[in-house]
Amino acid sequence: MEKLIKLLKKKAPDFIQEFYIVGGFVRDFYLKVVDYNDIDIIWPVTEFEIEKYFKKSFLVKDRTKTFVSPFFFESKKIKLEITPLRHNSIEADLLSRDLTINSIAIKISKCDDTLIWIDPAGGRDDIRHGILRCWDENNLLEDPLRMLRIFRFQSKYNYEIDSYTFNSIVKHRMMIRLSPKEMIYSELQKTFEGPYCETAFRNMAKTGLLQEIIPEMREIITFRHGDQHHKGETVFEHSLCVLKNCLQKNLETNFRIAALFHDLKKPDVFDGKHYLFHETESAKATENILESLKFPRKNINEVATIIKFHMIPLESQKKLYEMRYILGKERFLKQIDFIISDKSATDTGWTNSNQFLKFSSLSDKILNSDDFFETMDFLINGDMLLSIGLKESIGIKKILNYLRGYFFKNPDNLSEMKIRTILENNLKYRESYREMLFGRVFHKRKREYVKDDLIVGILETGEKISFKTGIFEYTYLTEGEFKNWLLKNEKEYSLFF
Repeated sequence: MEKLIKLLKKKAPDFIQEFYIVGGFVRDFYLKVVDYNDIDIIWPVTEFEIEKYFKKSFLVKDRTKTFVSPFFFESKKIKLEITPLRHNSIEADLLSRDLTINSIAIKISKCDDTLIWIDPAGGRDDIRHGILRCWDENNLLEDPLRMLRIFRFQSKYNYEIDSYTFNSIVKHRMMIRLSPKEMIYSELQKTFEGPYCETAFRNMAKTGLLQEIIPEMREIITFRHGDQHHKGETVFEHSLCVLKNCLQKNLETNFRIAALFHDLKKPDVFDGKHYLFHETESAKATENILESLKFPRKNINEVATIIKFHMIPLESQKKLYEMRYILGKERFLKQIDFIISDKSATDTGWTNSNQFLKFSSLSDKILNSDDFFETMDFLINGDMLLSIGLKESIGIKKILNYLRGYFFKNPDNLSEMKIRTILENNLKYRESYREMLFGRVFHKRKREYVKDDLIVGILETGEKISFKTGIFEYTYLTEGEFKNWLLKNEKEYSLFF
């Protein structure tokens, strides 16, 4: 700290004889947490004087009149943010901040090595007692995003929100709508990252702030489970329990987000006994919500995938192999932990059940089936289909998925010969795809188009034939019919052969 202070003194111009370190750095320093990433400084001069001093530097000046001046300290790049005094005294400046724990300053004098603490709002006492307190509700109105930031700090420190601050959020919660979506995303992301985010989101819902940010949460906060597997708790309370289990398993942020949203559409699909396809509907709704809140596309896709897989049939070897293939080994293991977190939230004794033991044994077997997946990738790929004469198209993807699905169900049957047999039986060919074997008669294919599971084509003889296999439904037309069909449909189909 002494070395840092000396460096900050040197960085200040000659007309600055004293200045203040404020914000999160001071809070963390008081908590004996060393974090030199960002340091906020107040120079007790006008904005014009600061701007004039930095005139020759390429510095960012944002809407809060903050000047960003990066520098290096102990081989680490630090972002130094310098602002003018916004009020007539440092005390008034501190009292206008979001929380008392962030309203502490350390006064630095060039002619004295003594550090003077300035704490007009009692922030150090609130840190000691674990309290999140806003000095004046008008501070929240000045920047409504501060209401959300309070829960971010609760997620990080597990501090209690004092009643005045809590009631102020309830009173002004609708003002959060004025905050930029990008900033709301940033605060939500940081809230999910905190070790106490379950508590933070529970209290956020109690104030109504969560419902203002995500109106879709309103229904699951009040909707109680009515099926035989749950105990009448609300969907939201169940989701928080899953979130808590994810925290205990140290699952990363995207799994925590999925925990909060995974049952979002249960109220809409409940038929009195079941929540049919709620995972699919919840994934779609979550994608829309996160997109509207400006979450990165990669995060949205990962969260949606976690939600889609959370209801996978636990006894299905095929589905578990498929999940392992799609997610990869590391994410498969985490998805298993997420499924366990969900099941345990419904039944705390589930991990002692026979179902869990069978599921655990099967998932362990699939987790460690590296040789199977390596062999499958080597044998089942687009190149082998191109080699028999097919064109690159969506049809190839459908064939590959069919093959993989078969061997996910029958992993012990995986072999080059078995793959060839399946292809010949379902695509009706021998050696070359051009040579179609229908019944016991060979026909020469001339051209084919594919869309979904439909293939429309023409044989060299112009003969009309229709049949269905496990992969496609084939229709071959006469030459005249095929020409007319092309005029109407060619743009919607892909060339298959």
